[in-house]
Amino acid sequence: MKPWNSALLAAGILIGGGSVWQGSFAQAAFVPSKVTTPIEIALKAEGNSKGSTSPTLISSKVKQSKVKVLSTTAKVQIKNTEVDLKYPQVSGLNNKKAESAINKVLKNEVDALVADFKKEAKGFEKPTAERPHELMSSYEVMYNENGVISFVTSSYAIHGGANGRNIRNGHTFALSTGKELTLYDVLQNSKSMLDKLSKNVGEQLEAKYNVRSEYKGLDKDQDFYVTPKGVVVFFQQYEYTSRVEGFPEFTFKYKEVLPKGAVPFSNLKKK
Repeated sequence: MKPWNSALLAAGILIGGGSVWQGSFAQAAFVPSKVTTPIEIALKAEGNSKGSTSPTLISSKVKQSKVKVLSTTAKVQIKNTEVDLKYPQVSGLNNKKAESAINKVLKNEVDALVADFKKEAKGFEKPTAERPHELMSSYEVMYNENGVISFVTSSYAIHGGANGRNIRNGHTFALSTGKELTLYDVLQNSKSMLDKLSKNVGEQLEAKYNVRSEYKGLDKDQDFYVTPKGVVVFFQQYEYTSRVEGFPEFTFKYKEVLPKGAVPFSNLKKK
């Protein structure tokens, strides 16, 4: 949800021998591009867990959205830089304006990533064939039901040496309109629930993580995504915690954040 942040681009994480960690620090590591299909296979994001997450089979009884997700490769060439940029594009929507709006957001994110990478590169030693720079992006489909689709996009960038950075973004869209939903939208515009959730997340963050900066609460640009089970709020690496703690996540079931008996996303305008 938040735009690419050049300050985060400059933040480093330890990379062993030029390779990205895929072990216990998996939450902080770049993951090769993949689409989570079928939709019943959703990422099990156990809120407040510091360990890595893994795909879990979820039996969904909700009608799935009829939309195709196409894995697209950005055609970008940067001298002496290994580039592998995968991002999603949707097709099959009846509302082509909505389809175009969704695809524009996802494409613009990759374009901004490339622009920031090139800008940051000016502050580092120029890459060579022997010591190339790297820029990668990937994504996962987390939800595709009830006329809503949710993605998690990830990127990894390194300008030589042994330090790089990972950024994760959540994108949730209403397929009927193409609008990118905020956490407030998902909470059905309940300020009291947003405040309650903000307080809950702050308490859990303090209790389970080594917090390095003052918690500022959840805002309108809060990073999140949705799954068939609920809403997952997360923070960037370094935002509040150290590198080794990855991307702190907090999962809430829909029944915990919606009015009693409410159906997820029932407040969205249908077209």
